[in-house]
Amino acid sequence: MNLTWLTLFSDYIWLVKLGAFLLLILTLNVFFKQFILHFKRRAHYNEHDWQAHLDYVFLAPMHSLLWILFVAFLISLALPHLGVEKASLNFSTVRNASIIGCLAWIFLRWKKTFQRSIAARQLQGKLDLDTHSIQIMGKVFSFIVVFISLLIILQIFGLDVMPLIAFGGIGAAAAGFASKEVIANFFGGLMIHLTRPFTVNEMIELPGKKILGQIEEIGWYFTSVRDLQKKPIFIPNSMFSTEVMINQSRMTHRRIEELIGVRYEDAKNVPVLVEKIRQLLISYPGIDQSQPIYVNMTSFCIASIDIEIKAYTLTTELDEFLQIKQDLLLKIYDLVLGAGASMPMAVPKFFEKILKMDS
Repeated sequence: MNLTWLTLFSDYIWLVKLGAFLLLILTLNVFFKQFILHFKRRAHYNEHDWQAHLDYVFLAPMHSLLWILFVAFLISLALPHLGVEKASLNFSTVRNASIIGCLAWIFLRWKKTFQRSIAARQLQGKLDLDTHSIQIMGKVFSFIVVFISLLIILQIFGLDVMPLIAFGGIGAAAAGFASKEVIANFFGGLMIHLTRPFTVNEMIELPGKKILGQIEEIGWYFTSVRDLQKKPIFIPNSMFSTEVMINQSRMTHRRIEELIGVRYEDAKNVPVLVEKIRQLLISYPGIDQSQPIYVNMTSFCIASIDIEIKAYTLTTELDEFLQIKQDLLLKIYDLVLGAGASMPMAVPKFFEKILKMDS
């Protein structure tokens, strides 16, 4: 009788092992969940910290991983008693691939949470990063995680990935040689998104190509610019890595540079006039007083004595700048008249060249 019970118990001991393993899995599930929640409560993380979302990052993948291990253990125990043994070996590869998938799942969830945390800090002004750069880095990270995971899973299923990598490298080299312009433009677009030398709606200038216009769209292959004639210009992104580019929208000031001419008969009034113009610029509200202000007599021209004026305005808007410049020029003209001087008649450039040749 005892032998019968012992035999029966030995036949079904795998059920006892399975029950014990199930109890262990349930205990680990509860323990891991409580540990993560307790860690969050004690740490008092801000809502925008990625550590505050550890439950989202780990719980679902880890629960799935534990149940995958339980199913694998169940199959490894049950199949021999059902007369099937080779299938357990096949399922072990599925189990290992599932583990890699769960780990990749954790990394992707962590990336998503970390990316949201950086975006939130950026909105609060705590970080100086561009939204497009964050998105690009997130996509690159996701691609790397998925690519490496697929290679590992293929190797788990018995595929030799080295010939695949070598073939892919040869194919990539051939494709790269055949489409180097496409690749150059693609990486040019990537660098634009990462470094952000300009953004949409900003005004840029390429002096070497005589291009001046407003950015309409930044693509992966080309950038669309609308010039001053409202004509669309499509610039390959690789050009921005070889040409000098000026971002006019990010200038801090606009500069006034003018030459004011007075007659030779009024030479005695020049020092007083120069000082009055300087005082006008110093007291004018639209001029930045922290920047240099130059007002000096610079040369004896053919028909006039030239006074050079250089100053920086506080505005960068073209319309406002032109209004300030117009107002200053009219006030300077009044100062010239008020100093008892006058401006000579303009000499056409053609006659000016003849006079220079004669002299």
